[in-house]
Amino acid sequence: MPSQRRRKSIINEHALWHRRRRFDEELRLWDQMASVGREFGSPDFERLMEEDFRLGRGVFDPALATVITKRQVGLLKGKLVIPETFNAPLPHDVLADFEGGTELEVPEDHPLQPRARQRSS
Repeated sequence: MPSQRRRKSIINEHALWHRRRRFDEELRLWDQMASVGREFGSPDFERLMEEDFRLGRGVFDPALATVITKRQVGLLKGKLVIPETFNAPLPHDVLADFEGGTELEVPEDHPLQPRARQRSS
């Protein structure tokens, strides 16, 4: 008779296999789901988009064109002030933090103090 640990591992493997199988089956079902209507991937998508364009419906509705405005290039030109130091190299300690951190430098007049131990109640 196998040991208790061996039995538990067999049970866990079996449970994991069933979970994985259910997950794979769910993914397969999502992939097999047929697109309908105006969804991208639907066999009728192109035809329906052309029809909407011709009739001016949906995203092609002229009423939406007044609501959705195109952004102008250079809209904020002259309104933003960029400091001269914008392209200056970052200080060494900031660069070191991005590259994995630096050790905290302690000034000589403030030596490290040991932490007080917390009492367990």
